[in-house]
Amino acid sequence: MNQLKILFLESFYGGSHGDFASGIVQNSGHEIQLITLKDRFWKWRMKTAALQFLKKLPADDSEFDLIFCTDLINLCDLRAFWPGKSPIVLYFHETQITYPVPEGENQDYSYAFQDCLNAHLSEKILFNSSFHRNEFFKKSRKMFSKFPEKLSFRNHEDVEEKSMVVYPGCHLSRDREIENLKSRKDSKPPLILWNHRWEFDKKPEDFFSVLRQLKSSGVKFRLAVVGESSQVKPKVFERAREDFAQEMEVWGYLPGKEEYYELLKKADIVISTAIQENFGISIVEAMAYACIPLLPMRLSYPEILPAEFHKKCLYRGLNDLKSRLLMAINKPEAFIDTKRLSDQMSRYRWSDHAVHFDRVFEQVANNSKRKSGVLK
Repeated sequence: MNQLKILFLESFYGGSHGDFASGIVQNSGHEIQLITLKDRFWKWRMKTAALQFLKKLPADDSEFDLIFCTDLINLCDLRAFWPGKSPIVLYFHETQITYPVPEGENQDYSYAFQDCLNAHLSEKILFNSSFHRNEFFKKSRKMFSKFPEKLSFRNHEDVEEKSMVVYPGCHLSRDREIENLKSRKDSKPPLILWNHRWEFDKKPEDFFSVLRQLKSSGVKFRLAVVGESSQVKPKVFERAREDFAQEMEVWGYLPGKEEYYELLKKADIVISTAIQENFGISIVEAMAYACIPLLPMRLSYPEILPAEFHKKCLYRGLNDLKSRLLMAINKPEAFIDTKRLSDQMSRYRWSDHAVHFDRVFEQVANNSKRKSGVLK
């Protein structure tokens, strides 16, 4: 197929969204023009991103074969204020209808409703996991059933039919020195890694609670706590910094990717206690660098972790996590074959993975041209 010309609108360009955008642009076989807004004020982005993009867009979309967007945007405004008929492919990193509500707050259904409108307006909807896709349609049906009047949208089945799962790629090096990574120094206890956002939905209190129990029992370990954090950090992190001062080797956000990857090479065990995770890029990255994963038996984790590792690496409840973590600390080299796991994570490497997005783009562009009569 001839090279497509694609317009990529990313309204939250930073963090994992920024990595995702750069991965596609750098590795796609098609020409992608990326237009971005800064990664701040997510609610404001959902309401106004389309209007802000108007200042950066050409007069219409006639020069593009399709428009690619991620979720923090109002596609109703884009269609209303920007002339054009190019098909839209929408990628859901997250959806407000599936995101957990912090304790003491009520869900604002206006943002969830916007996700649904965006889905209806798109020619193709991509989710980053089957878990996310299933949760979205289950909860959207439930939400619509609560409305006081029946709305004349398409049936949910029609929207579901045009959706599919395409996992995000990850920036993984081909030279991971796995054999060297497996040669841990016996003189030091294993390094446990937290590499998630410092937010309530990652349940940091559960993570640190288990570590406190092990420490009080005399178990030796080292600790690295990294990841993005907002201005308002959960207080549990400051307490943990004091409680694990002796164990802490790395603390805070690592702005440099190379510094982060060097940490992954040194880490032995990565843990998640999340109550919200639609894919888990940070976990995939850690597994690619030969970390032992200990993950809850929920969310997207059973999906991204190969089935052969489920028995050892997926836990049910915090007592189960503590038991598995103790085994991994005592004999990390015998817990699982981390080299085999690392090799399987290479399937997510952007240089190999971008082809899955290209196939979707080609299919959508071809279907659009057939409908318009360009292809006979």
